[in-house]
Amino acid sequence: MLLIAALLAAPQLGDGSQPARFTLPNSFGEAGTGSLEVQLGYYDRTDSPGKGNPFLNEEVTVIEPIVVFDYNVSDTFAYSGLLVYDNVSSASIERLSNFPEQSGASGDFYIGADFGLRWKTSEQTSIGARAGFSTEYDYQSIHLGGDYTWERRDKDAKLTFSLDSFLDTIEPIRWNGVTDPDEDRTSVAATVSWYQIFDKKTHGTLGATISSQSGFLSTPYNSVIFDDGSVNPNPDLDNNAIGGQAFEVVPDNRLRTVIYGRARRLVAPGRAIELGGRFYSDDWGITGFDIMPRFIQSFNDGRNVLELRYRFYTQSEADFYQREIFGATLPAERSQDSDLGDFSSNTLGTTWTWNRSAGTRWTFSFDYSMRDDDLNNMYGLIGYRWSF
Repeated sequence: MLLIAALLAAPQLGDGSQPARFTLPNSFGEAGTGSLEVQLGYYDRTDSPGKGNPFLNEEVTVIEPIVVFDYNVSDTFAYSGLLVYDNVSSASIERLSNFPEQSGASGDFYIGADFGLRWKTSEQTSIGARAGFSTEYDYQSIHLGGDYTWERRDKDAKLTFSLDSFLDTIEPIRWNGVTDPDEDRTSVAATVSWYQIFDKKTHGTLGATISSQSGFLSTPYNSVIFDDGSVNPNPDLDNNAIGGQAFEVVPDNRLRTVIYGRARRLVAPGRAIELGGRFYSDDWGITGFDIMPRFIQSFNDGRNVLELRYRFYTQSEADFYQREIFGATLPAERSQDSDLGDFSSNTLGTTWTWNRSAGTRWTFSFDYSMRDDDLNNMYGLIGYRWSF
């Protein structure tokens, strides 16, 4: 169980380069028990001339404290809460702060909260419901979701269905400081996963997620640069590059499919290996896959757990992505966002979990990702959990 906990505590990188969000707990415990966990994450992506988008600086830094609370009211009913605060600084925000009407964009502060309830409806089934809200400088979102879990009588397998929806309102603030009328975006994601214990030493998970988005899907402050025959430096571009500038325009619908799996094997007392993988595809033309082997070693009868991991990820570019655009006639759909281009990355990571006592646990984690477009990034995490 300590090995499984170490896996769940480790940070996961998304399909691009941003760290994935943490989720609410979904397990049950004895009545009156619970936990409080505090985590502090730090994400940083560097950029310099020639990396990623050659015309714009894509640096970003995020400092993210997270608080997770979980309480078992009874053996069959529990609730949990999650509070996230992001302090974001980036080159794009700094560019916006140059416009007097966008002086509030000198820093971007994201606040999100989720609250969940779960019921054990029988010895084999349980249901969960959750709701949340998040807001930042130019964005608000409402989150609604639920799940259903069925477990075999012998506890060797578990099937889970989940459905989540996000109703967003975006205030499009363009690269030139102009604010357009509010836009809406709706996202729905359905996931099915199967967990299986194969024998005393091996277990694994297989799952799939289908998600749909509609509405305003562009990144408002993103722009595309095109060669319009100008010979004058553009002060809005990195290194005063020459070129015209226009809004990013992407399709207003997106359908994504993810298939994932992983299996873990105990190879010696206190030592395990794991292999995981994922395939990603969407109707924007992006196809990607990753593979992640892990090595886990526990010490001192499980009080300390070390995980070492490696991740290889590669993807193709979106149909409308162009690194360079020539001519004053622009494509109807266009983007130069590096995360929509083709790239590969290699990520090295480690997590150290210290179970200081029966009710307290420290987690220290670090991942460093090297992309072939040189937009390298790192993600670190320190966490403390108190169980009562």
